[in-house]
Amino acid sequence: MLIGRNLEEVGQLKWTAKYDRKLDGYSEAIGMLRNVTHREELPLVLLQPEHWKGDTVIWLEGSGKACLYADSPDGRPKPEVCRLLDQGLAVIGVDLIYQGEFLAYGVAMEKTRSVDNRFAAPAYTFGYNSSVFAQRVHDILTVVKFVQTRDDKAAKLLVMGLNGAGPLVAAAVPQARGAINGAVIATSGFRFGQLLDVHDANFLPGGAKYGDLPGMIALAGPTRIIQIDATEKAPASALQELLR
Repeated sequence: MLIGRNLEEVGQLKWTAKYDRKLDGYSEAIGMLRNVTHREELPLVLLQPEHWKGDTVIWLEGSGKACLYADSPDGRPKPEVCRLLDQGLAVIGVDLIYQGEFLAYGVAMEKTRSVDNRFAAPAYTFGYNSSVFAQRVHDILTVVKFVQTRDDKAAKLLVMGLNGAGPLVAAAVPQARGAINGAVIATSGFRFGQLLDVHDANFLPGGAKYGDLPGMIALAGPTRIIQIDATEKAPASALQELLR
């Protein structure tokens, strides 16, 4: 109930590739994934190796789909992503709500919007609207369903949650009802109970009430989750551990 949607409630999807090209050993498709049922849309990039084995990685970071490229001067994906393509895995990047293409002039959102009311009471906003955190989890579930339905060859699905996206992935895994086979998350010690502003992008009404983030992670079974600290284990090595 905290998130307000699970995988079965995602609804009907429509994928439209606006830009598609073949590169050295892989294809790159950039387009719009529309959730027709809920009237939502997500800018998405799909990188697929020429000899795709059926496994897919959804790579999520706070910067959106741009994280797959890391400002590469030649326009190629960053080395960690290229290694996954070389292994025969498809990689997806996406702009969740208020990331990437959703931002005016690329300026990150500092505070979430509030319903105009003279009492400045959070209940007027969150009593009627999903928080940004919950909306971003909805977006992740939309991408999970897209992976499930886009090709009969689709097999193992792994999700990376780094640089601000770790808590989102931790919340999405239980809602995916086993559709995610494994996840690597960097939470950086995040706890809902430590937030001091109800208009923080990570605010979730009731998020701290039922075991906070560790409580969500405990609900992930049978999906395996590897929690990492970037100073101890590189994300790529943790992902390879899941693949093994």
